[in-house]
Amino acid sequence: MFAPLGEKPLAQTRSPFQGLPDGPPGLWYLSLPLQRRAEVGIPAIRVGSYLSPQYTADGAGGKPKGFRDLRRCRMCGIRPYRENEPLRSRLTRMEKKVAFPPLGILSRVAECYLRALGVTVVTPPATSRRTLDIGVRGSPEMVCIPCKLLFGNYVEAAELGATDIVMLGGPGTCRLGYSVAQQARRLREWGFEVRTHTLDLYHVHRDLLRLTRALTDGRPWHEFVEPLRFLVGLLNLTDALETTALLARAREREPGAVDRAYTVALERLSALRGLGDLEEQRDDILGLLRAVELDTGRPVLRVGLVGDVYTILTPFLNHNLEVRLGRMGVEVHRWFHYTGRISPPLPYPLRRDRGGRARRAGRRYLRRDVGGFARSTVGEAALMAQGEVDGLIHVAPFNCTPEMVAQSALIALQRERGVPVLNLSFDEQTGQAGVVTRLEAFVDMLWAARRQRG
Repeated sequence: MFAPLGEKPLAQTRSPFQGLPDGPPGLWYLSLPLQRRAEVGIPAIRVGSYLSPQYTADGAGGKPKGFRDLRRCRMCGIRPYRENEPLRSRLTRMEKKVAFPPLGILSRVAECYLRALGVTVVTPPATSRRTLDIGVRGSPEMVCIPCKLLFGNYVEAAELGATDIVMLGGPGTCRLGYSVAQQARRLREWGFEVRTHTLDLYHVHRDLLRLTRALTDGRPWHEFVEPLRFLVGLLNLTDALETTALLARAREREPGAVDRAYTVALERLSALRGLGDLEEQRDDILGLLRAVELDTGRPVLRVGLVGDVYTILTPFLNHNLEVRLGRMGVEVHRWFHYTGRISPPLPYPLRRDRGGRARRAGRRYLRRDVGGFARSTVGEAALMAQGEVDGLIHVAPFNCTPEMVAQSALIALQRERGVPVLNLSFDEQTGQAGVVTRLEAFVDMLWAARRQRG
């Protein structure tokens, strides 16, 4: 077919958006080559606005034909940018909606606390393969997988209309702390208008009041007393729930009974709205797990779980490690408790609690702070090796520098105390079958060692 004189054939006038998804160019455009991005016109316009697929390349004034400046993005509900309006001014016009990233049961506790403060909460979807795909696209290749998963959580929260996102990070030598600024910048590059607030995982007691004041627009301090008491009560309840589940799962008579009771207990916990509800329902919620029939005479193994907190608390990342161990007849003893993370600590030489004893026990193997939770990991492992457990499982993200140092210290601990240690590292390539195989072999070895000891 011939084209009229002076006109291009139809095959050369097709829309550059042909074959591309109909939606905001937040994720899919990153996979396009640079030349294709320039052809589509992404760099020339604001990413936060919606582009019609009926685009032709001869638009005037730097904007393509068919450009529609909608009031809100159809997918994520974010208003488009205004040319000369600062970000803080735009966010002031919007209703504050706060999102906390998925982090095990801590996410439910954080959302209950925010509702008690009178803040509108946006609940991001559970961490999934889509979350990981988003994080991989928006993060440097060699950054650890918690950074990638958290960035995916932030994007999914922004898609649901969150205006304020609590980011996990903070100072220190862990890369998660240094990634917060880069992740906040990348969110805005992708067109999401959000405020970001950092919560330091290593010093939660220090950041909690600052974060509370920022999310409540500077309300008087006396209004935070009851919500803070509610938060401490929730953390005590979650400590009791998870400790009970980790110990009872290995002795349940009916397979899956503990998991079903635990799910109902979490739903009841999420429905709590204040200190009064917590005091009324605490015993009933704990009773759901205590009512599960157990075989108290069944022999079980005791395994200490140490390492990176995020990896331990994220079943998607660790392939449901704790549940699998429980079904293999293993009592799981975590190295940390939630309540201890928010209480203001005394100097370690003056402390007489488990945290102080762990710090002193670990000095033999790791004398200085190398960042992350490495020092706590080694100290708790040293305490557990004093006859508390049959073996240790150390979990860490692949290429995590603090946990690599901790792993080296655990080798010395293993040689001195004779406690078996299984090291598991996780990234986006880690398969479930490999993890299960290593767990089964480790558990069989522990049973054989117990039989040998008689």
